Amino acid sequence: MNLTESEISALSALEQGIPAIPRPYEELARTAGMAEKEFIEILKNLVSRGIVRRLGARINHYNAGFMHNAMVVFCVSEEDADEAAESLSASPSVSHCYLRPGFPGFKYNLYAMVHAGSSQDLEKSISDLAGECGINDFIILRSLREFKKSPPVICKDKD
Repeated sequence: MNLTESEISALSALEQGIPAIPRPYEELARTAGMAEKEFIEILKNLVSRGIVRRLGARINHYNAGFMHNAMVVFCVSEEDADEAAESLSASPSVSHCYLRPGFPGFKYNLYAMVHAGSSQDLEKSISDLAGECGINDFIILRSLREFKKSPPVICKDKD
């Protein structure tokens, strides 16, 4: 895979993170030394070529004041899974929610990361979410520690 200097500059700027400002691509473009429109076109091209699969943002929930967090795994039937996932995803206390197939010894297939300001609020939120979805079969998985999250590193091809 050969990348142009402009593509490398755009990816290098992007790997620093998407700033939480009204026009993040304008700022990233400035960092990459190009116009916002050019930056966006480069990203679109990289996505269409499969070099970039997706762009996403994540929030540091501790910095946002959510000190109590848990991954909650639910066991839902295949026919109820989409509706339950939509309901969970709509909650402001859920940052992400996804379906995964269960496997032998672990039947849970719907995952939701739930955040709250206190342990009591977390417990109540989880109970409310399960009740709203009509799900009685779930497990609360609490984090013991958080590992450093870091973006991928861009490497230039060596010719």
